[in-house]
Amino acid sequence: MKIENDNSKIIIEALTEQVKLALEAVGYQAVTDVTRDPIPVDTGLMKNSITFALSGEAPVDGSYSADKGDTSGSYTGTAPADKEPTLYIGTNVTYAKYIEFGTSKMTARPFMLPKLRANLANYKEILTKYLKQ
Repeated sequence: MKIENDNSKIIIEALTEQVKLALEAVGYQAVTDVTRDPIPVDTGLMKNSITFALSGEAPVDGSYSADKGDTSGSYTGTAPADKEPTLYIGTNVTYAKYIEFGTSKMTARPFMLPKLRANLANYKEILTKYLKQ
């Protein structure tokens, strides 16, 4: 059987773009969820540095600064170029991992993973909304 009008390429491109939009929407919501509620804050640098990136792309926010003082930072490069569309949420502030996971001398004060886990159902709803269109 010969297919007269093969639109598969157009469909795949449209689906790929819709997946990207869905992941971006989840990324924005996740950053809001993580930074909205109480988070360990001294200067605000770590909180303001939390962002997201899609696989193979630069983070949404290129730079950030503290609410107190003149400390600032920036992101360079891109997220790993995964085979499958992937959403990365995090920070490049070096001390964030010690606050999240603790150390042998400091108790963990998780500020990211619990909030992301608590909102998984919301992220699923966002993905469903975008991918049902």
